[in-house]
Amino acid sequence: MNKLLVAFMLAFFLSTLLSAIADGGSSAAATRLVTAVDDDDVTFTVRSTQGFRETGWFEIDDEKVGYNGITATTFANCTRAYEDTTAKAHLTGSIIYSPETGVINAALGFTVVNTGATAGTINMMLFPVKFITTTVPKLITWDFQYLKEGDAQYLRYALWCISAGFVFSMTYLILSAIGGVAQSIFLRP
Repeated sequence: MNKLLVAFMLAFFLSTLLSAIADGGSSAAATRLVTAVDDDDVTFTVRSTQGFRETGWFEIDDEKVGYNGITATTFANCTRAYEDTTAKAHLTGSIIYSPETGVINAALGFTVVNTGATAGTINMMLFPVKFITTTVPKLITWDFQYLKEGDAQYLRYALWCISAGFVFSMTYLILSAIGGVAQSIFLRP
């Protein structure tokens, strides 16, 4: 049964990545602010812009920021409060996410961290407690409404089946674990 659970988790993760790509992106990147910014600053100085597009937008805290150019360590000509968010000040060390990384974090409850190495920047995902409090509920209530056009509706039905399978698998594993613990407590030799 554990292999089935892993298969459902992998299918969910891949469908989340595919939805990010379908929304117009495909590069997951994250970086940190090197200097604090006020709510009206239009240049963000960061550790590295590697992995970000030449123009686009990023997320920092609860704000989306559009930008029209990058250098190795700055986002230039930024448009604050992008897509009806609120411009605010951000502290040194705040994490900046590309749209794809933000989607992954929001959907799966991951935290994307990066570190420098002699080979370059390494991005990796950590599985915090938010995985249980964010991912599992999203699997139950996952909204595949973006797949309602044309033949994409059939993919939506398949993804609903995958979500239902994951929920049933998790329920079975949890009930089995509870049953095993109860059995070991109440049926001791």
